[in-house]
Amino acid sequence: MATKIRIDLRKLYDSKEEDQREEENLYEEDYQCEEEEEDLYDEEDQCEKNQCKEDQSDKDYQNEEEDQCKEDQSDKDYQNEEEEDLSEEEDQCDEDYQCEEENQSEREDNSEE
Repeated sequence: MATKIRIDLRKLYDSKEEDQREEENLYEEDYQCEEEEEDLYDEEDQCEKNQCKEDQSDKDYQNEEEDQCKEDQSDKDYQNEEEEDLSEEEDQCDEDYQCEEENQSEREDNSEE
């Protein structure tokens, strides 16, 4: 009878040790899951930061493109103004030349008379 009690106690003790090991394993698994979850949150945060940086970079690029377009338009406007001024000067020169020709012709006519 004492042997049976010792065997039963031994089985109970072994069962208790096994339960403790399983509980420790569960705690370890839980800890690992928490670590993995934190890693996933960190990774997600990093992805969001990277996306924000990428979005900002895209926005910066778009702003640069718009600035370049405005600058090109401004250059084109300036060039058009310059061409317009030159055209007006040419017209004025032509007009002055024509007037000079007429004056010369009148002088010649007057000198013949």
